[in-house]
Amino acid sequence: MPHKRNPVGAASADAAARRAQALVPVLLGAVVAEHERGVGGWHAEWHALAELLAFAGGAAATTARTVTGLQVDADAMAANLARSGGRLLAERIVFALAPIVGRQEAAAAVKEAAARDGDFAAALTADPVAGRLGADRIRELLDPAGYLGASTTWVDRALAAHRTETQ
Repeated sequence: MPHKRNPVGAASADAAARRAQALVPVLLGAVVAEHERGVGGWHAEWHALAELLAFAGGAAATTARTVTGLQVDADAMAANLARSGGRLLAERIVFALAPIVGRQEAAAAVKEAAARDGDFAAALTADPVAGRLGADRIRELLDPAGYLGASTTWVDRALAAHRTETQ
C-alpha cells in the first residue's frame, strides 16, 4: 500500500533482538570452564558469538536506515493522544491515587472511570475515590507533557553524542 509508512525496520531490529536472546544461554553455558579447556564448549561459543554479532550488527544497521529521514509530526501525535481523552495516562492516575487509597482501590476506581463514555477527566473527578485527587491535579496528571520522565535527558545525551561523532 503506497500510502503506508510502516516501520518495517523496527520490526526487523526487534526480531534480531529476540533471536539474540535465544543465543545468550549458549554463551552462559560456555562460561563453565572445563578442566584444561576440553573440546565442545568453545565450539559452541564460536557459532553463538558469531551469530550474536551478526544480529547486533544487522539490528544496528537496520535501525540506522529506519531512523534516517524519519519525520515526526507533532500535531498528529498530539491529536492521537487527545483522542484517548487522557486514558493513555490512566496508570499515572493510579500511581498518584495509590498512596491515598491503596493500589487495588485506586486501580479499580480508575478502571471504572476509563470504561465510561465521555470525558475521562470529568469521570475521574466525579468518582468518589479518584475524585479525592481534585480536578486540578487530575488535569495535571492527564497532561502527557508532564509524564516524560528522564526522556529529555536521554534525548539530549543521544544528540550530543551524535554531534560529537559527526564533527
